[in-house]
This record gives sequence, structure tokens and C-alpha cells, in this order.
Amino acid sequence: MNKSTFASIISILTLGLTITLLGLPSGATAALHAPAAGNSTITLTWTAPGDDGASGTADVYDIRYSTEMISDANWASATQVDGEPTPLPGGTPESFEVTGLESSTTYYFAIKACDDADNWSPLSNVVSRTTAPDQIPPAAISDLDAATGTADGEIDITWTAPGDDDMDGTATAYEIRYSENEITDINWSSATVFGSAPTPNAAGSVEELTVDGLIPGRVYYIGIIALDEEDNQSELSNVVSAEAYFEFSTDIGDDDGNLPVDYQLSQNYPNPFNPTTTIEFAVPIQAHVSLAIYNVRGQQVRTLIDEVRTPGVYTVEWDGRDAGNREVASGVYFYRIVADQFTESRKMVMLK
Repeated sequence: MNKSTFASIISILTLGLTITLLGLPSGATAALHAPAAGNSTITLTWTAPGDDGASGTADVYDIRYSTEMISDANWASATQVDGEPTPLPGGTPESFEVTGLESSTTYYFAIKACDDADNWSPLSNVVSRTTAPDQIPPAAISDLDAATGTADGEIDITWTAPGDDDMDGTATAYEIRYSENEITDINWSSATVFGSAPTPNAAGSVEELTVDGLIPGRVYYIGIIALDEEDNQSELSNVVSAEAYFEFSTDIGDDDGNLPVDYQLSQNYPNPFNPTTTIEFAVPIQAHVSLAIYNVRGQQVRTLIDEVRTPGVYTVEWDGRDAGNREVASGVYFYRIVADQFTESRKMVMLK
């Protein structure tokens, strides 16, 4: 040690100061890049700095991102990633995948390194990358179920909610359509949209909905697709069918408020018809009423009523389907009423 250096030390000590020798700051992270991106991930690469400049091994990294350009001024407000890697020796290539990002979004990234004496490097170069669009659709609904509702023109449906990406997360919207014809991928766009679809719940939740505004007594097919925030659509759900609730008319008597005095079976209307027609009948006393449809061979196609009715005038619709819920063929059919000692039949024509 030369005399001038020693003199300087002595001068400092005489002022009552203590000098602690600190390690040099970690070197700046070299050449930060973002070479790859998924719809929710971006991969970063860089060259590891050292502990003192480019020598040794840094202690920790602080990796941050933002949707705005990062600088020293706003570094503290940027989001720090989770699970940052432990630094490798200076000069070693490193990579890290940042996860949990939003799709179709541009992010800015920067890194700082720190040594074991809490010396921080300068801010690295700032890189940006845009995440890819989300291309994973919600899962197709496979357990859609339907049943006749409890009020005129209603069908109740239930299903399990899919996710945003297959069965993960939460879908953004449902599109629910119905038709009197069986729904397929080919005719999906021509089916009627139900305008009050609910907002999806988290994947795995049980969803319930009443589809209303339907024509009472008619059978409807119903299907659903789910959509995510990128408008990716699921495949068409399983398609189900059910009859919209129909409450038989119980208007008693005529316009004068009198009870009918005779049994009556009126001509159906419209006639010919497709696909539904209405049949009206009158019962003057309480009686067990049977009203059934027959084909020209005398085979019973469907029973519309088989129960006791009080005095009154009633209407019932036939939707052109047999007891197995299959559409009947075009042709001549007969409907026959049996009530107490009264029996009468009438002819009607189904045209397609």
C-alpha cells in the first residue's frame, strides 16, 4: 500500500466513518428475446448475467410484464411472473415460459438480476410479443335432456356446462335453437333461435332452462352450441325432443253460459292439415271420454284423451304423430269419441 492510499484511509477513519466493501452489481441480462407464443403463453430467452458483472452466478431474477411499454419509471407497477427460474452461471442461455396470459394480447417483458449482496442489475432490453388467438372451442354438450314443461307452450331442458377451452374455464355464451323438424349440423342455421339463453356457468355446473313461447301440444327438437370469447363454437350438442305443454281447454258451456245439452264431436280444423289440427267436442254430463286416432285400416294410431271429463266444451290438438312420437304418413285418418253411450267418428286428411 503506498503512502497516499494509506493516508486517505486514515483520513476517513478519523472522521468516524466505516466503509463496507460491496460486491459489484450483477451484469445486465443480455439479449432478451420472445421467440414463441401460444394463446395464453409466451416463451422468453436470454443469456444469464454473472454475479459481479459477467462473472459468477446471479442470485435471483425478477421477470415482469405489462400491456404497456416497460421502463424504469413504471417497472414497479408491472406484473411479476410466478416461478422465476434460478439463475445459471453467467453466459449460459436461459428460457422461461410465462403462462396465464390473455389470448390475442400484446405484452412487454423485461428482467432484472440480483446478486447475493442485494445488488440489482440495470433493466434489460424490453421485448414484446402478441399471444395467439384462442383456437380451442368449448366442449360439445352431450347430456342435454328435455321434458314437457308446466305451463302452456313450455319445455324444460337441462345440461352440464362446458368450459371455455374444452372443459376448462367458463364459456362465454350459449346458442339454443329449436325446430319441429329434427335438428342436424346441416339445418342448424334454419332452426329458430331461443332469445333468452342464459349466461354460462363454470364448467361442470348443472344448467336449467325453460324454453317458452312454443305452440302447445307440438313436439319440438332442441339443440345447443357453446361459444367462447373468441367466438370459437363447440360442436352441436346431442339433440333432444319433447312436447310443449298443452292444457286442455275447460271453457264450459256456450256464450250464454249454458252447459251443452248433447254430446258433440265437431269437424277438425284445419282440414286438410299439416302438421297439426284441432278437434272440439262437448260433454253434457260427467263421463269417461276416450278420443283416439285411427288409420284407414282401422288400426289405432294414437289416443288423445282417456279420462273422466266434467260437463263442458273441450278442444285438443293432434300433432300428426303416432303413439311412438313418429310422424304419420300423408293420407286419410279417422278420429272417434266414446263417452258414456255416445259414439261418433269423423274423417280428416293429413297432407305433406
